[in-house]
Amino acid sequence: MNPFSFASTPHIHFGSGERHKLLTLVPAFGNKVLLVTGSQSFDQSDCCQALHQELSSLATVRRIEMKGGEPSPQMVDSAVANHRAWMPDVVVAI
Repeated sequence: MNPFSFASTPHIHFGSGERHKLLTLVPAFGNKVLLVTGSQSFDQSDCCQALHQELSSLATVRRIEMKGGEPSPQMVDSAVANHRAWMPDVVVAI
C-alpha cells in the first residue's frame, strides 16, 4: 500500500514510515500531546515505544489506553472530560 495523507478534521496520515512525520508536525501545534492508543499492541511494539519516547522528548505526553476495540462515544466523552482542564494542544491517535 502506498503512503497517503489527507487534510480534513482531523488530519490523517497513513502508511509505512508516516509516524516519523509526527516529530515535525507535533511541535507546530504546541507542547502538550494527548496520545490515544490501544493497550496491548502499542505496549508490545518496539516501534510504538520508540515513538512514545520521541514524542516525550518534544512535548509533555499524556496517554489514554482505549481497551476493548474501537472507542465508544462514552469512552470519547470520558476522555474529553478527564483532559479538558489540561487543554492538550494536539491529539495523536495510534
